[in-house]
Amino acid sequence: MLQTQIRLLVCLSVIVCAAGCQRYAATEHHHPATVRLTGPPPTNLRDGCPDHYDPDVDYFPEKAGFRYVRQLRVTYHRNYKVVEFKPAVHTKETFRFVLVQCGTPAPTEDRGARIVQIPVQRFTLSHTEYGAAVARLGVLNRLVGVPSLLGYSTPAILERAKQGGIREVGSRSHSSLEPTVAVDPDVAFLFYSAYPNANLHPQLWQLGVEGVPLASQFEPDPLARSEWIKFFALYFNREREADAIFDAASQRYEELASRAQATSTRPEVLLGAPNGRDVWALYGGRNFMSRMVQDAGGHYFWNDQQAGSLVLADYERVFDESLGTEVWVGGNGINRIASRQDLIRNDPRLAFFAPVEHGDVYAGDRGMDKRHVMPYTDQSLDKPDVVLSDFVSALHPELLPGYQPVFLRKFR
Repeated sequence: MLQTQIRLLVCLSVIVCAAGCQRYAATEHHHPATVRLTGPPPTNLRDGCPDHYDPDVDYFPEKAGFRYVRQLRVTYHRNYKVVEFKPAVHTKETFRFVLVQCGTPAPTEDRGARIVQIPVQRFTLSHTEYGAAVARLGVLNRLVGVPSLLGYSTPAILERAKQGGIREVGSRSHSSLEPTVAVDPDVAFLFYSAYPNANLHPQLWQLGVEGVPLASQFEPDPLARSEWIKFFALYFNREREADAIFDAASQRYEELASRAQATSTRPEVLLGAPNGRDVWALYGGRNFMSRMVQDAGGHYFWNDQQAGSLVLADYERVFDESLGTEVWVGGNGINRIASRQDLIRNDPRLAFFAPVEHGDVYAGDRGMDKRHVMPYTDQSLDKPDVVLSDFVSALHPELLPGYQPVFLRKFR
């Protein structure tokens, strides 16, 4: 009761804020429909609640399991699912979510868990990686808020926002509390940060909103990162759709990886970009991007197996240790730079890097629109096979003759 009162007060304070504040009109919250059942449901209830509860019925005939993910575990218990999430980063947090089929009772013995009624009807999304997956899973009509549309290139999301179905509820990188509460979501899906002070889920919990952290970026394997769409799908009873998406992509990924790793040569690859005058920001050796290089038949020159995210390395050390590098995939550090000449103009030292000299430099901004939004940002999570194909075409073009990259752009 107290949480509900706090939530209503916050909503009212946002809606009637003083001049100069952005106004967020109250939106109608549609409750799920009632589904009449005469026996066990043949499929998961994607859109509604059963008209009665039978303790002997399994309400989730379609189940998901994790093959690659290291941070998640899910178990099924007839009318609810239990999801355990232990972040790979050392935040000393462990999450336990109980996802209860609406129209059925929640368990009473799991007092330390967050209880979420499913299927979720309204949600906000503060992790852009999941943009295309939202549309492919068939839950776009339930997305009501994102921090900023500048993180999204998915056409269906932009069209829904144009029609007024999606509000901007915060800064470009993280949601703000009041605008998120104002759009009245059942769940706010959030980017999980390694820095606890940057995470918003504790504050949202206090306001009566179920904040659910997403941490796919901490997985050390590209397929594990992509498999997080199954976790996301659990909240909508869309296990069948998530399995279909992931199983097809993972099969193509593994087949191509086997071909690439069987090649006789393994080109050395530089991942990262200068971050200021004296340092480079490089992907750690346990980051999923370094594994992507390996699966594409390459060798990542920075053999640091401790770091799972970015590491800052001395510029001179990077220069010395990357002398044999054949291919440079720069990502955010060189995205939006038009040509090799512009690269060198910005930093003349780059002229002495072998990939720049030989013309094997790639950015991750292919398909960038007029707003400078790159499809890789929100359309790659559910397509690990496509990302791998891009890397293979850069490292072993003979394996994919005539292939046109989707996310990587070669510098001219």
